[in-house]
Amino acid sequence: MENPRVRFEENIRRVYQKAVLSAHGWIGYAGNSCDLMNLFPDHEFTLITFDAPAHNASTGKSTNVFQIIRVCGLLIENYKPDFIIGHFMGSAVAVPALASAKYQNTKKLIL
Repeated sequence: MENPRVRFEENIRRVYQKAVLSAHGWIGYAGNSCDLMNLFPDHEFTLITFDAPAHNASTGKSTNVFQIIRVCGLLIENYKPDFIIGHFMGSAVAVPALASAKYQNTKKLIL
């Protein structure tokens, strides 16, 4: 199984001071996370989401939970989210990704 390559978009910037990282479920994709933000209409957050390896717009034909944990951890270290939301399988990758990340100032993990 190939190692996923992570490409960070250079033009991504925080629109708001607070950021939320959303990790989707096994059959999900990044777009599923947009509906979650509708639950917080009065709060101003920058949403950080991703397609896990071999999901939707990502490359690859197969993946495993360890690859997704690695990608999630890199996103935590790069974007330093204030909050992390894990949806179904996203919960299973968010917990170990946060535990192993060098950045440890996330305020809340929502599973």
